[in-house]
Amino acid sequence: MPKTLFWRLAMLLMIALAVAVLAMTLLFRHDRASLIARNFTEAKLSQVEALRTTLTHLATDERGNRPGGGLQKIGREYGMLLVPVDRRPEIGRLPSGPALQPFVEKLQEQLGHDTEVRLGMRMDQPIVWIRLNVGGDASKGVWAGIPIRNLDAGEVPMRLLL
Repeated sequence: MPKTLFWRLAMLLMIALAVAVLAMTLLFRHDRASLIARNFTEAKLSQVEALRTTLTHLATDERGNRPGGGLQKIGREYGMLLVPVDRRPEIGRLPSGPALQPFVEKLQEQLGHDTEVRLGMRMDQPIVWIRLNVGGDASKGVWAGIPIRNLDAGEVPMRLLL
């Protein structure tokens, strides 16, 4: 410990500066993660709403289950995986953490309370599966799989997938 008052004050200021920089860094990281999660939610909500509108207007005979049919073409256009519910009634697993809860709540608010969200993996790539009901009854539902491509680039924070 320094013996003069000047060095004691200098040491105190250095410690206070280090604590302030550490606190600012931690707060910035948390704020950045929540901003990315909010942007992810808003972008995916608009994408899912556009997809649901397209699927609703798609003629029933074009929505067939044959390979290369209407669902595969639309899926390629939107960059999503589309699986009819009658082909796979259950897919993925329920999200266990609270991080996806705002996303699920906004989806259910916008698309209806019967909308389901699941998490899955495909070739080491996380996928968020959303069940869309595209008609009057639940038999015309479609699982829309949104692949999360850029985990390292920060498209979505990892805490959102836990």
